[in-house]
Amino acid sequence: MAITPEDLITKSFKIVTDESGYDRNEVDDFLDELVVELRALYSERDALERQVEQLSASAPASPAAAVSQDAPSAAGAQDAAALLAMAQKVHDDYVAQGEKAKAELLDEAEKKADALVSEARQQREEVLARLTDEKEELEIAVEALRGFESRYRTKLLDHLNTQVEELKNLKPIEASA
Repeated sequence: MAITPEDLITKSFKIVTDESGYDRNEVDDFLDELVVELRALYSERDALERQVEQLSASAPASPAAAVSQDAPSAAGAQDAAALLAMAQKVHDDYVAQGEKAKAELLDEAEKKADALVSEARQQREEVLARLTDEKEELEIAVEALRGFESRYRTKLLDHLNTQVEELKNLKPIEASA
């Protein structure tokens, strides 16, 4: 499938909402430049094709008539063929450059994607390490609170037992008075 200038104009891409894509305006500007270049190439090709058609129309129908033609018309046909070959080469070179640019953009995009994935993995590891540290600190704090609670209950129980003993000692004194 040949890409036409209209294909470049009407082609739309998924809009990336995060920072992992390309600048939309920069891509649009580049595509606009490609459209201008492609239109110029197509126009040049069409002009060369018209020249070839004109030369073919003016060419003799039979070999005998071709021999009787004068040398300038044969030179014109050769010039037209040379122009057509040159136009084809320019077109092929332009298409090859576009393919090369496309491959470079894809390589660059893959490298950027790999870098983003690597960065995300590193950030995930850092967050997991930080959360693991926080978890260990919280577990230590919980154990400290459990120890405090146990000591507090023991002291409270001792205090309550002392109060109960004092109350038991007070009752016999009140009864004898």
